[in-house]
Amino acid sequence: MRYTFKDAKLTPFIVADGGVLFNFKDFASSGLFINPAFGLKKRLTERISFNLSAGVLVQDAASGWRSSFINFKGGVVFRGK
Repeated sequence: MRYTFKDAKLTPFIVADGGVLFNFKDFASSGLFINPAFGLKKRLTERISFNLSAGVLVQDAASGWRSSFINFKGGVVFRGK
């Protein structure tokens, strides 16, 4: 999910990713992850923009295993006509 606050040349947004992690060697250590983040979108042209975000990735398994990471993501968005 993603929420954009306002559409301007420099636009803040929040994003939340989540899902299931599968360990095919040991299904008991499979679990869930969440990744909330905050970022900025910089519009370069009418149809091209650049995204940069920072967040926390938390992985948790039913076996009690848990790990957390700080992550940074960047990307380019190309819009059609």
